[in-house]
Amino acid sequence: MWKISCNYWKTGWQEDTPGSYSPSQRFIRASYLKELVDMPKTRDEAVSLAFGILDTVSIPKSKAHRPTYTVYRAVAVSEDRTYYYQANGQATVSGIKLDEELVQNTEPIVFNVSNIWNPQMLS
Repeated sequence: MWKISCNYWKTGWQEDTPGSYSPSQRFIRASYLKELVDMPKTRDEAVSLAFGILDTVSIPKSKAHRPTYTVYRAVAVSEDRTYYYQANGQATVSGIKLDEELVQNTEPIVFNVSNIWNPQMLS
């Protein structure tokens, strides 16, 4: 069982409590949540859980409040060499499988991914 201390953590010039948005605290939160989730039964469930954990440590874009933000989130599945990607502002996750054709390619390949908010409307 993980225990989180409520003491202040010093990082640089400021004091951060656990659960803040400093890089070290986000890493601790992600590690803690990884230990709490149920063991996934399928690859899709594992990818979904990984993105759920990444949701808790993503920084929203706000130039007035914070100059840095989460530009993209990614999950890699090493067993089947698949890479999932979601850019800031995208409603969907894109994926690419590293197959033999991609491995053998010696030239860069550009994959067009629309960087728009395009949710699936139900009505």
